[in-house]
Amino acid sequence: MQRPGPVVLDASALLAYLRDDPGAELVADAISMGVVISAVNVAEVLSRAIDRGADPCALADDLTLALIRRLGGRALSADADWLAIAVDTDVSQIRRPPRRPTPATAG
Repeated sequence: MQRPGPVVLDASALLAYLRDDPGAELVADAISMGVVISAVNVAEVLSRAIDRGADPCALADDLTLALIRRLGGRALSADADWLAIAVDTDVSQIRRPPRRPTPATAG
């Protein structure tokens, strides 16, 4: 019997989903309905990704973008690269790009 309330993912469940291991389809179904995961479990997933040679920043970006899309929210980021990777996502930069010197101010 399933209990009411949110589904909480363990690191092993998210890893199974990311690697398309057996059981990944159950995790995908749960994710589509909305899940929660602790910061400690996310840290474990990132740690294992690093151990396997994955780029933890890229994985973190992918997970964050998926969350934004799921919640229908927007992102605040200091990372200028997000404007290029965040297709169909509302991203606001928290910093202005550096001003390039003009010939009149360059020297």
